[in-house]
Amino acid sequence: MHFSWVLSLSVLAVKAGSTNTSIPEASATIVTFHWNAHWQCAQHGGHNDKCRHAAVKRFGELVHESGAQIAAGIEIDGASSALKGWTSSGEYEDGVSVMVGPGWKVHKKGGGQIHSGSGARGLAVMLVTPKEAVDGCPHLCVMGVHPGHSHITGGKSIVEHVCGKVAEHCAIAMGDWNVGASSVRGGSFSSWEKLIGGHPTVLAPDSKTCCHPSTSSNFDHAGTNVHGATEGSVKVWGYQLTHEFAMKEEHMPVSVHIHFHSRRRRKVHGMNETMNASSNALTFV
Repeated sequence: MHFSWVLSLSVLAVKAGSTNTSIPEASATIVTFHWNAHWQCAQHGGHNDKCRHAAVKRFGELVHESGAQIAAGIEIDGASSALKGWTSSGEYEDGVSVMVGPGWKVHKKGGGQIHSGSGARGLAVMLVTPKEAVDGCPHLCVMGVHPGHSHITGGKSIVEHVCGKVAEHCAIAMGDWNVGASSVRGGSFSSWEKLIGGHPTVLAPDSKTCCHPSTSSNFDHAGTNVHGATEGSVKVWGYQLTHEFAMKEEHMPVSVHIHFHSRRRRKVHGMNETMNASSNALTFV
């Protein structure tokens, strides 16, 4: 019997006489997208329905353009209406929501207020099974986040209620963090640890994305605390809808590709093979 395949892998352990093999995918890639269109345009409180409808429509277009499987709307009322066939967390404080694409299974969802200074500061959370398996994470905790400009003092209980211990090592979060990446990772803010738990293995971008009409702050990031995850391509769009509306304090839309190890088992006659993914190519014939 002849068979051939090409796999990306770093370690191959072969034990003769067994019929089971463990063969991982080279990687599972999850693409995130988020955009804070800001309340003046995209929330009912801005009293500009024409701008809000345009922002919702553009949100959906950008999600599809990015190829995202997870999307978060920040300060956008009705964002999920632009994504037919997707599952939404529902909307929470200051128009924060998170959605997953077709093929993802949602087990639990919730959200509420992040305690981080004054004002509405939204958090949307879902416990999901991704369409493509992530090694070590049968479930993922996915979030759209919008902390304030002060240290986070509450909100982690919401994450724990939805995701339990999964959040500590199998989380993906995206949004307007209102601090730079270094303060999400650690320091006096340590926003990731205080809101989610664990420490991010990927967090991107760390470039200035805020806010129209001037750009001075690196507030928009997507990341994960999954062990072994690596950063892929990152795209930051320019400000949207500025030819039609003032778009005061709008953020730039952001998409991040995150690569994970992925494991599948296949039966191969006469041997037991355990393979771990990396960048080397091996061909069986």
